[in-house]
Amino acid sequence: MRDYLYEDLTCLAEGCIYPADSRVTGINANELIVGSTGCGKTVSVGESRLLHTHNSSLVVPIAKKALKKRYKDLMESRGYNVVDLDFSNPQDSSVGYDPLDYVETEDDIANLARNIITNNNSVSSKDQFWDDSGTELLTGLILLARLLGEDKGEKVSFSTVLDLFDAMNLTSTENDRMATTNLTILLDILNKKYPNNRASSYLHTISDLSRVTSSSVRATVASAIKSSFNKNVIELLDKPQKLALNEIGERKTVVFITTSPYDLEMTKYINIFYSDLMRVLFKQAEANPEGRLKVPVHIIFDDFACGGRIRGFEDYISIFRAAGISASLFLQSESQLMSMYGNEAACTIINNCDSYVYMGGLDYATCKKVSEMCNKPARSISSMKLGDVIVFRRGEECVYSQRYKTYEDEEYMRLHSEDSRIEEVDYGGLR
Repeated sequence: MRDYLYEDLTCLAEGCIYPADSRVTGINANELIVGSTGCGKTVSVGESRLLHTHNSSLVVPIAKKALKKRYKDLMESRGYNVVDLDFSNPQDSSVGYDPLDYVETEDDIANLARNIITNNNSVSSKDQFWDDSGTELLTGLILLARLLGEDKGEKVSFSTVLDLFDAMNLTSTENDRMATTNLTILLDILNKKYPNNRASSYLHTISDLSRVTSSSVRATVASAIKSSFNKNVIELLDKPQKLALNEIGERKTVVFITTSPYDLEMTKYINIFYSDLMRVLFKQAEANPEGRLKVPVHIIFDDFACGGRIRGFEDYISIFRAAGISASLFLQSESQLMSMYGNEAACTIINNCDSYVYMGGLDYATCKKVSEMCNKPARSISSMKLGDVIVFRRGEECVYSQRYKTYEDEEYMRLHSEDSRIEEVDYGGLR
């Protein structure tokens, strides 16, 4: 019998407890957890993951402060650095987060700009011209902000980019044929000190457009900024102590991400955070001799297909295992994933999860697929009782079980008193 005491485990259902290390199991550690709201995805799979993690770093969305405090104490007792990134109440956040901290090259800046612009869209909601033009304008503003910082010998935050955008008023030349901005004078001054700087190259492209077209480009950027940078985000940008993403793959770390379940717009900014996180982790892994992170990282994506698409995720998940990264994706249905990512990208994501946990629901397409996977009538799948679970693991027969009883877990019993257990059951987090 295996000694599970200090081994990272994933508890997918009753009787379905497995090592979380893909080097032990031989399959990847990505998990797709599918079930309608209220089926118990978060508590039975997500919370049990916290209980049984001893060696890997975790990035975990969490909603309740009392819950967060208890697991903070537990993880600290296991030698973890615990970080609280609170998007809901930034004044309570132990750290801030600024995406500008994680760009090094011009390509990084352009990718960040495109991420912000396309983060505002569904799979294919707009003409590509506006996305491309908005990306160029935002890239130019980021490069200009960094150039201003360099000129003053200061490090700039994304707040500077937002200020530059707010100050950018469009004027026009004769006959409205070309547009200029009040940044033109500033660029002329900087061009004398920094000849051929790249900020000018990007920003002068808007000057070649008509006033009407350039106004529409500015509106594209304004919409993206409004969508991703609300007052809470701006407060996190300006916090003096920032989250060090590079430490997550270097030492045992738990990052608790606190969000409001009612603020879906905040999800878009959090998706930018996830994109930065994965990019930084992959760079770290590539720099190590074995091509893996020193400390494996598991990311829990609660309500994965709600609120916005994580740009490039279908590419990232395909190479997670080699870098020592894994993820748990919580969905209400496969149709939800298809709607957000498109059929091709959604299929890539699903195909790169070697564990699939189905916890019930009435989505027809999902029920039909699960019925085919386990060779049962679709009617029996759609009529699954609350608490019933079907677990699929690569290379194994499917297992019919019950959702994992987190509140009866020995680790949970040691962690919580009787009163706190009652409080957790009343929490309403069985999602």
